[in-house]
Amino acid sequence: MNISQEIKQSFVNGSIVTRLIYANVAVFVLLRLVSVVLQLTGISPGEGSLVLPWVSIPALPSELLLKPWTVFTYMFSHFGFLHLLINMWMLFWFGKLFMQIFDSKQLLGVYVIGGIGGALIYILFYNVFPLFADQVSDSILLGASASVIAIIAAAAFGAPDMEIQLMFIGRVKLLYVGLVAILIDLYSMTGTNAGGHIAHLGGALAGYFFIALLRKNIDITRWVNRVADGVTGLFAPKKRNMKVKWRRPVNEQEYRNEKAAEQKKVDEVLDKIKASGYESLTAEEKRRLFDAGK
Repeated sequence: MNISQEIKQSFVNGSIVTRLIYANVAVFVLLRLVSVVLQLTGISPGEGSLVLPWVSIPALPSELLLKPWTVFTYMFSHFGFLHLLINMWMLFWFGKLFMQIFDSKQLLGVYVIGGIGGALIYILFYNVFPLFADQVSDSILLGASASVIAIIAAAAFGAPDMEIQLMFIGRVKLLYVGLVAILIDLYSMTGTNAGGHIAHLGGALAGYFFIALLRKNIDITRWVNRVADGVTGLFAPKKRNMKVKWRRPVNEQEYRNEKAAEQKKVDEVLDKIKASGYESLTAEEKRRLFDAGK
């Protein structure tokens, strides 16, 4: 088995966490390759300058209306390797914790809803608060961190007493981990990566609302999975129509008669073997004998 087959098998047989990591890595590699080609051919003046605007969320609502698909593409897009590595590491560990509480479909739903929540809060803040007035026209957002924070928040509020082992600290309740992550983003949303930290807060809110509504028997991730199932159904192989031959049920006497007729045919085959040997049997007689043996 070559490496491409191994990757394909790992993707098909892997968990939803594995598939999301593969999707993010694949987009990262694609964006990097396209950027290199554009630079080599002289089309792009700088790294990612022509690629990123097509997959990232713009802060201006007017630009978002022209590129609505970026609401989804941005949450799978990274351009810096360290950015990708940190997000995928967090997705791996906290995704595993999430799966101990909820199922894979809910994880996919929270990932998408967290990404959408992060995008909406990011756009809202950049267009409402004067601090970002000079940046709003040039700002873009990309990365899976809002989606990952949504998964962390959902796990923290869904199982607050669950404990995890942290290096140099020891065992800590999951709720405290989630609250610390949210506090860090609150204190950092006026810093150099303001857009990222603001998006984290949107993701955290999405994770919290998922838990709050789930406790009322409302699962807001269902629509995500309906859409995902519809999309995958378009590429799934068509099922062949199987024709089923209907047979009238028999009563006990008819069943006995059929079995007696079958046994008579088998006895005739056995008598032929005694008289002329096994090699004298026809293909049909050999099949009948084999079926009887089963």
